[in-house]
Amino acid sequence: MKNGRALSPQNIFHYAPQLQVNKRYKEAIEYYEFFLHSEKEINTELVLFTYHNLACCYFQINDFEKELDLTLSSFKCDIPQCVFGCRMGEHFNKQKKYKQAIFGIYLL
Repeated sequence: MKNGRALSPQNIFHYAPQLQVNKRYKEAIEYYEFFLHSEKEINTELVLFTYHNLACCYFQINDFEKELDLTLSSFKCDIPQCVFGCRMGEHFNKQKKYKQAIFGIYLL
């Protein structure tokens, strides 16, 4: 990075979570998005992992619309994952929509 070399998609995949852990959410979003668009074929597990982390980043920067879009997009990839039910619960809880939050958590 400092020497001007491009990161491989694999390195980007590992770098984005480091940005996220260090609360550099907007930068992490850029790297996650780049990873999703840089690989022609990404296995479903990595796509879901990336969607979840992206949704978490958007939640942290209060972009709840994008967070929910990613959560719902995950349902198109595979059988709904529990982590996305929790993600929906957190999404609605933040908005004080408690009935929807409970539904989201127990959905999966």
